[in-house]
Amino acid sequence: MAVLLEVFKSEIDVASPEALSLVNDIAKTFEDQVEVKVYDLLKDPKEALRYDIKKVPTIIIDGTIRFTGLPTKQELIQAIEAKIERVKTGVSRLDDLIEGGIPKGASILVVGDLGVGKSIFCQQIIYARLKQGDPCIYIALDEPPLQIRKNMERFGWNVSSFEAENQFRFIDAFSWRTGAPPKSTVEYFIENPRDHLQWAKAFEHVWGEVGGGKATKGVYVIDSINEMLAQMETKPAVDFIKTRKARFSASNILGLHVFHKGVYDDIMPHLAFFEDGIIELLLVEERKKLNRYLRICKMLRTDHTTGIVQFVINKKQGIILRHATPLKK
Repeated sequence: MAVLLEVFKSEIDVASPEALSLVNDIAKTFEDQVEVKVYDLLKDPKEALRYDIKKVPTIIIDGTIRFTGLPTKQELIQAIEAKIERVKTGVSRLDDLIEGGIPKGASILVVGDLGVGKSIFCQQIIYARLKQGDPCIYIALDEPPLQIRKNMERFGWNVSSFEAENQFRFIDAFSWRTGAPPKSTVEYFIENPRDHLQWAKAFEHVWGEVGGGKATKGVYVIDSINEMLAQMETKPAVDFIKTRKARFSASNILGLHVFHKGVYDDIMPHLAFFEDGIIELLLVEERKKLNRYLRICKMLRTDHTTGIVQFVINKKQGIILRHATPLKK
């Protein structure tokens, strides 16, 4: 849910317009993560009575944090950030690097070398959130859902029970190549991947199944953007991603978008601009051996390290970060 900022002002108070301007400015920075309500001390006495407001301007954040008088912009930002809910990733030690998790409603680009573990990373988060009761969708473009299930089962991430309970669904945008939909009934089958309207219809239909159309939490994965670009023209593909971002940001639904380096790299700057976060996975050759590293290049409203952290893929636990320590403030 959005963080609620309630501003109590008075038409005769000289500081009230400045307080209102400050709040509106900060609200633009936080976009859909913040909701603003404005009350006049004389015209809205019942609202003022709720918090026993006697002086203006007064700013109340989520009913608990109070500023009487005019706070600094930094004080207000820090208070709002403390209220932003975060998604625990289930990736060992990662949350320590990003203030406890990814901000809810964020749209994250998971970018990296081929074979580095981007899909595993997303599948690990999906399974962790399913166990917490979140509805989830996996848009499968690079592999068929059957293969993804097998890949997840290697790590003990069996999703069949969640599918049976309508908590998890695949959108199958791979099997159209065979000319016939899969026999399984748990996926939504994309018959014509070049029809961008079919994509939108599929997503809304499936999200209605898993979230009941009213979900205020959850995760969706697009794996991968590269294949989506190959199937659709660039503009409809990017518009689809942007629309999902706008659609779910206010509902605290997390989007994970997989992007393979080396293919369609010319569009990477555009994606990096509008995504809320970028997590990069790298393969680095050291002493004739390829090692895996993770780097948080960007994360909305989060203090984070920008250094690389080595990780391994454990057959029982998935991705585990080595020597990851919280960022010291």
